[in-house]
Amino acid sequence: MLRGLVLLFSIMTLVSCSESEGNVSYDTKDLLGKWNLTNYTYNGKFEISGGPAAIPNTTFAGEGININATTTFTENPNKANAEGSYDIKLTTTSDGDTTTDIHKIGDITSVANWELNGNVLNLANGELVGGNLPNQISSFVNIGNADFKITELNSNSLKLRKSIEQNISQGGITVKINIDIAVDYTK
Repeated sequence: MLRGLVLLFSIMTLVSCSESEGNVSYDTKDLLGKWNLTNYTYNGKFEISGGPAAIPNTTFAGEGININATTTFTENPNKANAEGSYDIKLTTTSDGDTTTDIHKIGDITSVANWELNGNVLNLANGELVGGNLPNQISSFVNIGNADFKITELNSNSLKLRKSIEQNISQGGITVKINIDIAVDYTK
C-alpha cells in the first residue's frame, strides 16, 4: 500500500500549493510550443506517528528513465497537453530495507489549463485523459492543480521545481509528507 502511494507521485506531481519568489518574470512566448521531457525526478519521505502499531518512516526517490514524453503549451486557449511514456525507477527505504522497482507509465495523455505569473507556472483543472498505469495507482489518479516554480525559461530550456510539505492528521495518526520534484524540458 505504501509503495503504491509513493508510486502515485510518479504521475501525480500536480498537487496544490504555491511557490512564488521575488519579482522574476518570464516571457509567455518562450513557454509556447512543444517541449521534450528530459528529466523527471522526485524524492521525499513519509513520517507516520500515532496509532496502535509502529509504522516505520519511509524515504523514496523516483527517477524517470526511458523517457519519450512531451508537453505542448498553446495559447488562446491556454492549454498544456502532455503525452508519451516513461519508466519510473523507484527506490524506497523503510525500516532499513531498500527496494528498487521499475514501473512503466505508458501512453499518458493529459491536459491542463495554464497561466504564467512571474516565476510561477500555474496548472489548473488537470485531467488524465488516458494512459497505461501500474495497478498500484490506476484506481485513484486525479491530477488536479499545481503551481511550479520556474527556475529557468528561455527559448530552449524549461526547468520546473516544486516542494510539497503536508501534514495530515486523523484519528490520532499523523502523516508528514515532504517531496521535492524536478521537471526539465528542452525544445
